[in-house]
Amino acid sequence: MTQFYGADFKTGERIEEIEAVRQSIRDVLATPVGSRVMNREYGSRLFELLDSPISETIDYYRAANEALFRFEPRFELKTISIKPGNTGAIRIEVRGVFLPTSAEIRDDFEI
Repeated sequence: MTQFYGADFKTGERIEEIEAVRQSIRDVLATPVGSRVMNREYGSRLFELLDSPISETIDYYRAANEALFRFEPRFELKTISIKPGNTGAIRIEVRGVFLPTSAEIRDDFEI
């Protein structure tokens, strides 16, 4: 029996846990710390790094890892790749493990 753990942000359709985690990873990393009124600590420090050289990958990794460790405990970050995106955005490629099943999660998106 398939278990559902949330709703898709865009469609409202029910989604399975691994998809809910993938969606949560994007949300955590794309939310600047301090921007949620009822939870000022939620989010990542990636936005603080946007003006720093992308070659400083360790800072981006640290910021992403801190946020995901705290706010998405079902996921373990293995690698993150940061590249210039469209019109001032950054492109993030995330690789890691969905801990309940040890399945690999790979995703890429822009913030």
